[in-house]
Amino acid sequence: MTVKDRLKNFIKFKNLNNSVFCREVGVSSAFVSSMRVSIQPDKLESIALKYPELNIDWLLTGRGEMLLPDPSEQEIPSNNSTDLMELLREKDRQIDRILTILEKMQEK
Repeated sequence: MTVKDRLKNFIKFKNLNNSVFCREVGVSSAFVSSMRVSIQPDKLESIALKYPELNIDWLLTGRGEMLLPDPSEQEIPSNNSTDLMELLREKDRQIDRILTILEKMQEK
């Protein structure tokens, strides 16, 4: 499945059509249909800001789930600082993966 296919799946999941999606993220109405291999970093940023529930790693690579876990449903760490630090380390790893993907896209 390509990035384009995954983006189409997300749009369908949100019960939108391509025109509405494109308008909401501020891209041309032909953005989805004219996609080739990937998404430019500025467009990706617009999508991520408009749809924070979308797992950008999944969109770009197909790894993981389409949607990020709902923060309100995540288990709140106890007062144990070890649990909190592990949660923060995992969030840092996720951010690092996204930044690496974006850097690779800019190199192309």
